[in-house]
Amino acid sequence: MKNSKFICIILQISFLIILNSCINYIPCRGQEYTIENINYQQLSLKIDDYFKSNPNLEIKLEESNSQNPWKVDKIIYWNDLNIRVHFYIHKGDQNTNQSPTITFTHIGDKEFKSYKDINSKEISKELNQTYLKKFENDVLNKLGVNWKSNICF
Repeated sequence: MKNSKFICIILQISFLIILNSCINYIPCRGQEYTIENINYQQLSLKIDDYFKSNPNLEIKLEESNSQNPWKVDKIIYWNDLNIRVHFYIHKGDQNTNQSPTITFTHIGDKEFKSYKDINSKEISKELNQTYLKKFENDVLNKLGVNWKSNICF
């Protein structure tokens, strides 16, 4: 009888630990946007044009830190909010004609000392929505592409 009581207590504790880790888990940090009816090469040209017309916006990255085979990292600076904005462009699978995506990952201070993830508990819901709308208006809409926001579950 004591043995079954002990097992029951262990199971309850295990369940609580698992439940707590699930509650604190945030499945998608950042906000992903699918770019529709365009391939990565076309999107890349639009992004280059965007930065050429807004030369003070982009913070240059070292080439080795900004690219890998599947994504390109970008950082911009919003003077009005005094924050830097990180996002990356997922190139998509070239073999399946997968649409590229842009993921707005986090914001931070200009000195690169701290950052906060978008869609996380680190930012209030109201402020998070402000950043998302600004990103959509100041970046995605100005690229002149069709995009849709991917729902985070």
